[in-house]
Amino acid sequence: MSPPASGLRLPALLFSTALACAAPPARAQSPTVETIIANAITARGGPRISAVKDQLLIGQISFGNDGMHRFVVEIARGGKIREEIGDSGSMLIRTSNGKTGWVLDSAHGIKEPRARTADDLRNAAASADIDGPLIKYLEKGNRVELAGIDTVKGSPAYRLKIVMKDGQERIDDVDCLTFLEVRWQGIVHGPKGDTVYESYFDHYRRVNGVMYAFEITSGVKGEPPNQRIVLDKVEVNRLGDERVFERP
Repeated sequence: MSPPASGLRLPALLFSTALACAAPPARAQSPTVETIIANAITARGGPRISAVKDQLLIGQISFGNDGMHRFVVEIARGGKIREEIGDSGSMLIRTSNGKTGWVLDSAHGIKEPRARTADDLRNAAASADIDGPLIKYLEKGNRVELAGIDTVKGSPAYRLKIVMKDGQERIDDVDCLTFLEVRWQGIVHGPKGDTVYESYFDHYRRVNGVMYAFEITSGVKGEPPNQRIVLDKVEVNRLGDERVFERP
């Protein structure tokens, strides 16, 4: 695993806002949420983000202490996503074409695809959003507010509380210096009810002008992380056939 990208040069606007975050409380001047959002979008890639039509993420995933497994995710605009975990002999495949979706879980003896539940599709739609909730957030009907400053892995981070158009809430923690997202907290809908999860983002690299976290650890909030993703590579704008998002 390579270290995080070094020498990342940030615009002067980012630097001046970071000073406010790091200054003592009595002297700090809180930036507006609009400024933080603009800086976060710029740090991630700015207009280069909208140029990404599809992306392929290849790496490995582990659950607890059961070792690493092959992990491939393909995403295209329109809420399309395909996830593969494992190899051809024992594989979990989840797809969504943006409207309907399927699951094929040969690892557990399920050899015929079954339809994804409404909650599962909602989770898939969030994962398939290439832009994320901050780009054109007003047009999307999202509400964003600054919920203070927290410490994430020893560094200060702006806490952005985001209320999506459908009423779902999430917290995106944005590092005060780099303005890259370092932690996400939100509700994951599952068969046993709603659970608050959190993910930590590390080892960012730039791919076609856009920053991607090459290591993500996740788990139930307040508990040790039980999932780790390590990416080997990210490719963009290389999709050939959108049938990969249909029934496997």
